[in-house]
Amino acid sequence: MRFFPYDIRGIEVNSEEKKFEILSDCGFSMMPWKIIANDEHAVDFYFEFEKERTHFDYEIDGVVYRANEISEQTRLGETAHHPRFAIAFKFHGESAQTQLVDVEWSVSRSGIITPVAIVKPVFVSGATVTRASLHNLRIFQALDLCEESLVEINRRGGVIPHVERVLMRKGPALEIPKKCPSCHHATLSVDDFLYCSNKGKCAVAAVARLVHFGHVVGIEGMGEKIVGKLYTSDFLKQFKDIYKLKIDDIAGLEGMGQLSAHKLIEEIKNKREIELAIFLRALGIDDIGTNVAELIAMNFISLDKIRNLSVDEIVPIHGIGEKIAHSLVDGLKEYADEIDDLLRYVTVIDYKEYEGPGDSGNPLFGKSFVFTGKMAHMERKSAQELVKKLGGKAPGAMSEKVDFLVIGDDGSPLLGEGTKSTKHKAAEKLISQGSSLKIISESEFLKMAQS
Repeated sequence: MRFFPYDIRGIEVNSEEKKFEILSDCGFSMMPWKIIANDEHAVDFYFEFEKERTHFDYEIDGVVYRANEISEQTRLGETAHHPRFAIAFKFHGESAQTQLVDVEWSVSRSGIITPVAIVKPVFVSGATVTRASLHNLRIFQALDLCEESLVEINRRGGVIPHVERVLMRKGPALEIPKKCPSCHHATLSVDDFLYCSNKGKCAVAAVARLVHFGHVVGIEGMGEKIVGKLYTSDFLKQFKDIYKLKIDDIAGLEGMGQLSAHKLIEEIKNKREIELAIFLRALGIDDIGTNVAELIAMNFISLDKIRNLSVDEIVPIHGIGEKIAHSLVDGLKEYADEIDDLLRYVTVIDYKEYEGPGDSGNPLFGKSFVFTGKMAHMERKSAQELVKKLGGKAPGAMSEKVDFLVIGDDGSPLLGEGTKSTKHKAAEKLISQGSSLKIISESEFLKMAQS
């Protein structure tokens, strides 16, 4: 095995330069690196690397610049998503010309029909490309593709092939499909996207929804192939059918046996109790991802209450816009009958105020803590688990129900010149509106936990 190390932990060093010297002395293969004194040289170094990368026997997609001094890294700090002391400049992906062969339209679980360009094989950035993304209906229309167009293919970041532009148009213009490629029902154009008008019964969309449900709920073994076979065999059409499956239904399918069937049935049996936030996300409603589902669950506690909400009741929640509120309300109405049927087989557990038995005498008991920034004394996940163990809550997003925002000490704006994160700014806005929310440091949080 061969790899290029880019960092070192467990020893005290004062610079990136020292780290690389130690790693080189240990015998590791090292990527080329250089100490740069000013911005002008930084630009030169980028173009130097872009020119030299074709001679490497490995792929690189850009150049990373980091503050050399560790003290400066500490001063600059990090957001919840990225360090402020480092930045990556990506190379413009290598491009190549090829001929368009066809456009394939694929159906997602939400019923969106996405165009994909099928092209004559062409070698781009170290790989042979035969398919390239066209992203959505708007981009497809803007490119004005014809059947034998000469197109330029680019691998963004050296990874995802997409059609950059049309170099020459030849042949008849490619039309937007009027019928879904899966179920052959009419298509609908809405904003930038093309939809199947029959998404509730469209086979490809239905199978994708069922696979999504199984994945989110945590049912191992509910992959696309097995779900597709169960769907075409009429054993599995809606969510409720997952819990009605029998061993013989599964064992009788090609490639399956009694052992596989027993395992899948056992997995399903163990997933008859579903937490509220997970249930909301598993339904596959547009725009309802992990954080949104958690926010909705935390603010409204029960599924019954959520199913009777209006858009106006949801919009005031920090982090929930009007579009998401409409998606939730409309989605719950659209799937109302399917949800009613599913609830005959599963129990949706209301949002729990307390995640663990806890200690009622501890300051964390019954309180809600959100974490942001880089933690200096423990990992964020460990801090969240500590809160739950002591009887508190640790949601992933800000809302009016949060009691404390904890800012990691490493690069914290509370302790130095660090920049405020999005959560920090959101917390300050809530406080200005009368919230009793408190903003505390990681060290203050640890003192609370230990008292």
